[in-house]
Amino acid sequence: MKIIKNTEKYPRLSNELEIELSLIDSGMIISEINGDIVIILKDSVEMTSALTGIKSLSLNFTYIDRPEFPSVNTELKLKTSKNLSVKYDYFFNYESEYEMDILTLILNQREISLFLFSDILIKQIALELEEDEILQLSDILDEFKS
Repeated sequence: MKIIKNTEKYPRLSNELEIELSLIDSGMIISEINGDIVIILKDSVEMTSALTGIKSLSLNFTYIDRPEFPSVNTELKLKTSKNLSVKYDYFFNYESEYEMDILTLILNQREISLFLFSDILIKQIALELEEDEILQLSDILDEFKS
């Protein structure tokens, strides 16, 4: 992923998203806000502050074929200017039309906002998917349609 820019535009989170965030101490949520895809990383204030110096990011999509919960694992790896490396995972339910629609939105939109969040929103970064990430997701979605 390419970092496009840091931004000061903070959209209002839906009540459902705020509830979901309140239920986790740390992790990654991928959602849609006003038609735009967002990745929200929630962590401690210390970790979130450490992540503000992001130097590189990569996003990997992997189909996981399990009878009880077929899913698409979305793995986000980050590296900071201080050589901190972190990984977050989010699992999309392959059998959920809504969640597959979000993956399709990611593919079609190609630009994603990354929110660094502790108890409050710390920073928003605009990102753009790289060609290999687009191809990887496209292959998974093509298999879903067949």
